[in-house]
Amino acid sequence: RQWLRGCLSSHPKCQRPELPRLPTRVVAVGSCDEEMRIVVTGPDDRAEYAALSHCWGGAHAVVLLSSNLEALQKRLHLDASSKTFREAITFTRRLGIPYIWIDSLCILQDKDEVSDWEYEAPRMSRVYNSATVTLSAASSSDMSGGLF
Repeated sequence: RQWLRGCLSSHPKCQRPELPRLPTRVVAVGSCDEEMRIVVTGPDDRAEYAALSHCWGGAHAVVLLSSNLEALQKRLHLDASSKTFREAITFTRRLGIPYIWIDSLCILQDKDEVSDWEYEAPRMSRVYNSATVTLSAASSSDMSGGLF
C-alpha cells in the first residue's frame, strides 16, 4: 500500500489531476467485515479502482447475468468466486482501493445480452488505462489458478 501511494504521489506520470470516471459497473470490495456487491455507477462517479486481467476457462464461478444483477447489487459472496477473483479482491482491499473491475462480474454475460457487450467492449481500453492498478493473472491458464 505504501509503495503504491508513494508512486501515485511522487512520480509525475502516475499523478492524476482528478480521480478517474468509474466504469459502468464495478465490484465494491469493502473491508474484510463488509459485504461485497456490484455497483452500477453514474456518468459523474469518480474513484480509484483496480482492474483484473485474467484468462477465462476452468471452473466458472458466479458471473453477471441479467437474472442475478439485482441480487449481486445487494451481495456478492466471495466464496462463490474463483481463486483468481478471490485473490484479486483481497489484494485490492489490502491496497485500500474501494472498487475492482472484473469483466465477467461487470459486463452482462447472458448469451442473448449482446448489447451490453457491444457497449462495454470498446470501453475496455479506457477501463484498464484509467485503473489505479491493473492486476494480471499472467501465469494462470484459467480462472482457478490465482494471482500468485
